Amino acid sequence: MSIQAAMSRASTTSAAFADVTAELCRDLGVGRLAAVVGISAGGRTALAMAARHPHLVERLILQSAVGFLPWPDRRTRLGGRLVFNAGIEAATWAAVHLLMRIAPQAGLRLLLRDLSTLPIRHVVAGLSEHDRAELLALFGLMRSGSGFLNDMLVVPDCAAQVGQPALIIASRTDRSVPFAHAESLATALPWAELVASQADGHMIWFGSDYPAIAGKIKDSSPRVEHSPDPSGPRRHTSPWQAGARASADDRSLPRECAAAGEDQPPSAAARQSVLSTRRGDHCAPNE
Repeated sequence: MSIQAAMSRASTTSAAFADVTAELCRDLGVGRLAAVVGISAGGRTALAMAARHPHLVERLILQSAVGFLPWPDRRTRLGGRLVFNAGIEAATWAAVHLLMRIAPQAGLRLLLRDLSTLPIRHVVAGLSEHDRAELLALFGLMRSGSGFLNDMLVVPDCAAQVGQPALIIASRTDRSVPFAHAESLATALPWAELVASQADGHMIWFGSDYPAIAGKIKDSSPRVEHSPDPSGPRRHTSPWQAGARASADDRSLPRECAAAGEDQPPSAAARQSVLSTRRGDHCAPNE
């Protein structure tokens, strides 16, 4: 199958895109992915990939990700259908790109306004000159094609089928994807860790704490456990998986959790108790 045909087949649903991506990995001889990263509305596609192809996906990293709560709100849904339909999407982005060139500060305020619950003056003031330049370059190149309209489609909740460790990063001041999505995913996914970013909205990469978050992502890379027998198999394990096993061995934790073991995740209630016992409600980047 050609790349064009494959992408055409995957253009409408998260599940179809996940399947085509897995097919591409197979064709390239990639048998295991260290991580699948889901950003914003791409979170659902990453979750679908992990649920449908568990043999391929080692772990999940979800950044400002949409979960399975209702999304987006009515105003965004109606506005998106109006300005991102096939007949006008190119013109919409052409106008945005023009605005970024002729009135960059006004353009930043316009686009960042819907990404944060904080006053836009506060958000812009918190950006360094480098951050502003990066955002102007980003917004000056964006296109969505049919992607934004596809993002608004109803997606079946597959969280119960995801068994891989997941690192969930989100800001409490995100207007575009409310923090409730991150909290919902942290409760639904078996081995999830929730990091509350200090960023002023959706763009967590521009938060003052992102270097610490990036370090957390790097530190959580799967490591190789060697068998005592040199000829034996090697096993790739991430710190999240190691933490899950440690929790199951901790006699101070709920019996339901201790009995669950690594391959049988505990219930949501027991899991929430584990999260509260081990690190408070959530794990902050500096903890």
